[in-house]
Amino acid sequence: MNVSDQQAEIVKSLLKITREEELNCNELLEVIGEYAEKKLSGQPIDKTLEPVEHHLGLCRECEEEYEALCKALQDIENL
Repeated sequence: MNVSDQQAEIVKSLLKITREEELNCNELLEVIGEYAEKKLSGQPIDKTLEPVEHHLGLCRECEEEYEALCKALQDIENL
């Protein structure tokens, strides 16, 4: 199987943003509530939650889950 130049460039760009420790989607879902509450309240994101930001920047599905959670939390606040 031959890899096109474009595919090779995509792989290289993904390798550049890969970290030693990354969350998978299931791990992210375990801490997304804590992350969302901190973000919405303006609290600083500590080092243990930094991988959440990284994952959200890479995974559209998890980003959509995060956005839905934030909306739900804001709706609850507005009741």
